[in-house]
Amino acid sequence: MMNQAHTPSHRSPFVRTCMFVLLWPLAAVSVLAAGPDADAQARYKSERAACTEGRSQQDTQTCLKEAGAAFQAARTGQLRKDAAQPDALRANRLARCERVPERDREECRKRINDGARSGSAAAGGVGYSHRTITIGEPASAAKAASAP
Repeated sequence: MMNQAHTPSHRSPFVRTCMFVLLWPLAAVSVLAAGPDADAQARYKSERAACTEGRSQQDTQTCLKEAGAAFQAARTGQLRKDAAQPDALRANRLARCERVPERDREECRKRINDGARSGSAAAGGVGYSHRTITIGEPASAAKAASAP
């Protein structure tokens, strides 16, 4: 006759509680670890559908290539989640002014901070413009000041 006290269905409540307490963190870690990959997979499927249905701004082949590259980058942790946040976008635009010659940087910053925006990424680019009006001396006052 078999001793049924050691079969899994007859474990004591204490043993079951201990097993739960010891094993639930492992389950939670595995779910959390699958989260970003699952998000990346869902995003890839959505982007791929947009490509095949013609809802992107690119031809199908380029769109599929870009979607695959983004999926791979997301899986390897190369995509920054904060990159699309307004503050991060503004900081990126201002960082571009650092490549402008020193004498033009202040104007570049004014265009980014206060300028008018035109265009779109889909149309090929976004432009910023800023008008600076400099008021000088009238021509008659300049002549009078230089006369002996």
